[in-house]
Amino acid sequence: MIKINKLIYTFAILVFTLVASNGLANENYPNTSIAIVDLNLILSDSKAAKDATKQFETIQKNTEEEIIASDKTMLEERNKLIEQQSVIAPEAFELKAKDYEKKLQNYQSEKQSKLRNLKVSCKKQEWNLRER
Repeated sequence: MIKINKLIYTFAILVFTLVASNGLANENYPNTSIAIVDLNLILSDSKAAKDATKQFETIQKNTEEEIIASDKTMLEERNKLIEQQSVIAPEAFELKAKDYEKKLQNYQSEKQSKLRNLKVSCKKQEWNLRER
């Protein structure tokens, strides 16, 4: 019974202390407001973000057009080589085919490099906009 009385007494003091401190806290501090800032909205609607996006889209479009033109050129060269196969000697055709394969490998690595650089530029643009 004594333990229960001590427990009730301790609980009553705790409640009184919390109520009293809550009342004092309200008197000492002004009302505060909480605001939520949507950074994605700011980054997508700001002038800098719109300008950077426009510039990046232009670079991306130019790179894609360049790759499409180069793909077309490589395909035309391949078709010419196939047409020449029946006209030229087998040894000469084999040399031209090897040269074409080397050129094709170099082109594919350059193409991958351009696409990789474009992807890196895109990530850099995102980070630059977030840092502003």
